Amino acid sequence: MTTYVPQTPHNPHVFTTIILQSLPVQARLFKSLKLWSFYIDLEESLGTIESAKAAYDKVLELKIANAQVIVNYAQFLEENEYFEESFKVYERGVELFTFPVSFEIWNIYLPKFTKRYVSLCISLRYIQYSFHYPFR
Repeated sequence: MTTYVPQTPHNPHVFTTIILQSLPVQARLFKSLKLWSFYIDLEESLGTIESAKAAYDKVLELKIANAQVIVNYAQFLEENEYFEESFKVYERGVELFTFPVSFEIWNIYLPKFTKRYVSLCISLRYIQYSFHYPFR
């Protein structure tokens, strides 16, 4: 039986901690961002690009990703010249998070996007559309 203690200003994580403690160990470990981050690091350094992408996608699927995971994933894809997929990850991050966080992701994404597509002479209409994307 789990006792639920309300959150207090001094300890806002009490409620979350109690819920997590009520889960079986396997479920807690499976949703551990620290472990998934370690696994992603291993895949990036020792695995293939596809295995690292699969690990990042699993973290996003589990909904345990934070903004840093989004940025790291997008940068990993850029380093391996998967530019379109990288931009999709940034856009996904903008959709996942609310204003202060999504704004920071957006500020990282747009300069990279414009640099890539202006240098390729893609139509300005497409770039304009992308700038207005979060405001629809």
